[in-house]
Amino acid sequence: MNNKVLMVLFLTTVGMFILYGGSNHVYAEDLKETFSTKIYDEFYIKKLHSDGSGKYKKLAKITRKSDNHFVYCVQPWVDLIETEEYNINLSNQAEILGVSSDIWKRILLIAYYGYGYEGHTDERWYGITQLMIWKTVDPTGNFFFTKTLNGVRDDSYNWMENEIENLVNNHYVIPKFDTKNITISQGDTVILQDYNNILNSFKLEQSSNNANVSISNNQLHITGVENGTVTITLKKNYNSNFLDTTPILYNRIDAQSIISRGYPD
Repeated sequence: MNNKVLMVLFLTTVGMFILYGGSNHVYAEDLKETFSTKIYDEFYIKKLHSDGSGKYKKLAKITRKSDNHFVYCVQPWVDLIETEEYNINLSNQAEILGVSSDIWKRILLIAYYGYGYEGHTDERWYGITQLMIWKTVDPTGNFFFTKTLNGVRDDSYNWMENEIENLVNNHYVIPKFDTKNITISQGDTVILQDYNNILNSFKLEQSSNNANVSISNNQLHITGVENGTVTITLKKNYNSNFLDTTPILYNRIDAQSIISRGYPD
């Protein structure tokens, strides 16, 4: 008589309330922060209003002075004031910035999947991420790279923007299997295919040792070991490099607002 092991799968995505590392900074909302910029001579951008007026300049990478961590401007038509201190905001960020919660979520996702994400390590990714944030905040504006200072438009970076956009659009997609409750004979293995092909971006936890479970090639492999019920929880496997545990909004009167890259919602 074969012993049976019942496997019950619960799929969850885990956001900023699960911490996997990131910055060691501890912030309080009554503290202040200052910033500096680094100019890149080889990257040129244009920021144009809908009427064609605007600015052309070299790309500037903004960093906070406390730890040299890169951050982003979220108000394309307002200047950074490097000599002044900014307020630190850990809550009510969308309201303080004056955008909807959907716009705020998109900004955070662009920042997360842009510069600093796996494979996005050269400075072009910073520039693309910055331009995508500006486009989100002001969709009536026109923001793009140029081949030279005030030169012709350079579309050679479009593939990078498309890659970030695809990651953002798939952020809330969870693995899809053809069943939830499975009975497995002891010693046998069942392989579940993820039809959404995003299982590799998740990590797993299980409630007991009744089964051996692993992820490989967007497939969930389950081998029965002992009688009982096993709960398998899938968690979003966040990339923790250059990441604050919570996204931070920095602001001050008459200066552009700044955000740091953190765990998205």
